[in-house]
Amino acid sequence: MNNTDLYEEKVKVASELYEQSGRVDGRDLENWLEAEKIVQTANSMNNDNNSYEETVKVASELYEKSGQVEGRDLENCLEAEKIVNTEIDTNNHDSSDEISKIASLLYEKNGQVEGFDLENWLKAERILEEGEQFCEMFKQMLVQNPLSACKLMEAIKLLLELEQKMHP
Repeated sequence: MNNTDLYEEKVKVASELYEQSGRVDGRDLENWLEAEKIVQTANSMNNDNNSYEETVKVASELYEKSGQVEGRDLENCLEAEKIVNTEIDTNNHDSSDEISKIASLLYEKNGQVEGFDLENWLKAERILEEGEQFCEMFKQMLVQNPLSACKLMEAIKLLLELEQKMHP
């Protein structure tokens, strides 16, 4: 499921939670967070087959790398599970702490105006997602064109310095 589909599913589940709670106002953020948990759990359950296939693939690679030593099937499978689960954990890390920090900064930046919890949370999610996308693009740029990547980093550094001078 891509990010747009996940977002739409979260909106759908949050709306259902709103309806189920008797349309109680003021629970936007709670409904949204609960919807995120539900969708994330359902999505990870759907990915279990993929992680099994990935584990078999990694176990086969370990078998090949060990010189095709017989009798190490269980050890290779256990090691492959560790590798795959570590990859899944790092790729699907719970970013709610990071989102919460960004949402708090947005709250402060906007004059600590009450009633915009959900808007701040959603904006924080978008900021975090865009940051992750930028990092992926930058990694590709580093591989494909290191000189341009270095120039981009210099430009970003100058912009940050200028920002700090303008808003100390």
